[in-house]
Parts: sequence; structure tokens; C-alpha cells
Amino acid sequence: MVPWMSIQKKKSEAAAKRKKAKKQAGARAKAIATEKETIGTKEETIATKAKTIATKEKNIATKAKTIATKAKTKILKGVFNLRSQKRRTSVHFRRPKTLCKPRTPEYPRTSMPKSGGNDYHRIIKQIIATEAAMKKIEMDNTLVFLVDKRANKHQIKEAIEKLYKVTAQRVNTLISCYIADFGMAEKPAAAAAAAEPAPAAPAKKERKSSEKKPVKAMSKAKKEANAAKAKASIAKRKVLKGEHSKRSQKRRNSVHFRRPKTLCKSRQPAYPRKSVPKTCNLATCICWWGWYFRELEHILIRKKFPVQNLILKWCRLDQFSIIKHPLTTESAMKKIEDHNTLVFLVDKRANKHQIKAAVAKLYDITVQKINTLIRPDGEKKAYVRLPAHFDSLDVANKIGII
Repeated sequence: MVPWMSIQKKKSEAAAKRKKAKKQAGARAKAIATEKETIGTKEETIATKAKTIATKEKNIATKAKTIATKAKTKILKGVFNLRSQKRRTSVHFRRPKTLCKPRTPEYPRTSMPKSGGNDYHRIIKQIIATEAAMKKIEMDNTLVFLVDKRANKHQIKEAIEKLYKVTAQRVNTLISCYIADFGMAEKPAAAAAAAEPAPAAPAKKERKSSEKKPVKAMSKAKKEANAAKAKASIAKRKVLKGEHSKRSQKRRNSVHFRRPKTLCKSRQPAYPRKSVPKTCNLATCICWWGWYFRELEHILIRKKFPVQNLILKWCRLDQFSIIKHPLTTESAMKKIEDHNTLVFLVDKRANKHQIKAAVAKLYDITVQKINTLIRPDGEKKAYVRLPAHFDSLDVANKIGII
């Protein structure tokens, strides 16, 4: 073998070995890096867990502190130191609702029901053995009894169960014939057998002899005839006594007796009671007229003159006191010519309706519209607009303005 070939072979083997060693070193480095990363993530999770545990411990500590401070305040100040005020939405102070349990007595307070000694022997008088009753026993599994008129269904049921030791399913009663029939849970033969040896109390003599006789089943036609007869008797009574013979008593819920509300119509007088409205009294007149009026009053009193009548006469707002005088200024004349409107000076206390009525009375004209204003000198001015069929110039000429 040539020596240079062996050297080259050795070199290639050494290079292959180096490559292999490099690959192994790279793989080891990668494995170490991944291990470090996993360790880092684990450490982070442990740190977060430790933080959460620390926060929980802190919260527990704060809660314990608050509980301790509350307990301390309660010990120092007492339990009822803070009273939450109840918000009231009504003016009534009701008793608070408490638990009301039903009564469960250990023994009955009364041995018998209070209905004139209405015990079981007096409730059940006798069993009816008519054809209709026997049919009920056979077909409907039902017994028929004559019972006390005052007993109700519950008492009858209890009496039957106590006397004959049977359970009653349902009780139906007919008050007109004083009969009670029962839908029995047991067989009727057994119930009838149980009914025979029942101990009977010393019964009083029955008032009505008709109760001892067997009650016959009423036919349909007879029932209809009875119903028609009853209706006829009710109609007869209504005709004789009137429809309002029965008076239903009103139920009163209060102790006050108010006058019943009746129809109050507004007044519609045929003529006015006062010819002129009264606008002031004696005191206001004295205030308006001042010292001059007082002096005048003294003079009139000395002469025995009825001062009050005079004052009231002055105070009345009639048509003559409302309309003082018409205005004849340039603007007023222009209103008459252009706008078919008259201008007046009127009393300050008069309103538009009174002015309208006064103008209509004085000058026999109809007024369409009235506008008023109070001048700076305190006088009241009224603009009286006339309708189209009235000429304001003719009216002004009639009054004597033009």
C-alpha cells in the first residue's frame, strides 16, 4: 500500500469523527436548552402559585381583622348600636303579621254540638223503606234516612259513621221532605244489617204524623205543577204587595251617616236679583274718598241722612258710571273713520263684558269687539269695534261727538 493513500484515509476518518462529535455536541446543547426552558416555566408557575397563596392569606387576614373589629365594637357598644330606620310609605301602623297556628286541642271542649242537644240518635230519626228507597239501595248503593231538620251534611255523615260503623262517600239532602240519602263505600246489605242492632235513644213523639208515612217518589208532571203553583203564588204576592216588598238591608262599613249625594243643578234665574252689580263696600269707599268723604259723612249724619245708602249708590257700576265720556282726539276720530271703532273713557273697575253691556244699553248698538288699556295717567280707555251693518260715523253723530 502506498504511504500517501494511508495518510489520506486517516485524514478522512479523522474528519468523519470530528463531524460526528460536532453533531453529538449540538444535540446535547439543544437538550440542555430545552431542559432549562422547562425548568424556567416550572419556576414561573411555582412563583404565581406562591403569589396567589400569599394574596389569599392576606385576604383571610383582612377578613379576620374586620370580624375582630366588629366583635370589639359590639362588645364595647352593644349589639343594638346601629338601628336601620324603616322607610314608611303609609300613615297606618299595623300590627306585624305573626305565625298563627291552627288549634290542635288535646280533648274536645264540648261533648255535643250546640243545637238543642243534637246528638247522633236525634240526628238520625229512622230509615226509609219505600219502593224508591229500596231501588236506591239496589241500583245506586245508597241508603235513605229521615234526619233532623237542623243537622247539616257533616253532622249527618258523622252520625251515620258513628252509629252504623260504615264510611259514607257522599251525602245529599232534601230539606222539603227532610230526607238524607247516602252513597255508601260498603255494600248496602251489610249496612242494612248493621243498621238493625243500633241502640236507639228515647225519642220524643214526632209532631207531624206525615213523617211516619212512607214518602212516595214524586213524578215529573207533579213537580212541574208544584213549580208553576209556586211561581203563580210569588206573582200574586208581587201584585198585592208590590215589587219592593223585600228590603235588602245595606251593609255599613263605617260609623258615619252621610247625607246621600243628590243631583244639584246650577241656578237658572228667570230675572236678575240685582239690577246692578255691587263692586265695593263702605270701608273701601272711605279709603278712596279720604278726608273729604269723612267731612261729608259728618255733615250728612248731623242732618240724619242715610249715608250708607248714598255710598252704595255711588259705588254701583251701572251704565252711566261705567261710560264716562267719548274721546274726540285726532287718533280717536281716525279710528271712527278708518276702523269703524268708537273710543271711550271708562271706569277702571269695569271689565269688557260690563263695558259691552253699557254701550249696548246707552246707544242701542251691537258691539263686535272691545279692547281696553290703562293710560299712564291712570284712566282706562276702551276701543269699541262695531259690526259692518253699523256705521260708526252715524253713531258718533247721534252721540254728538261730530
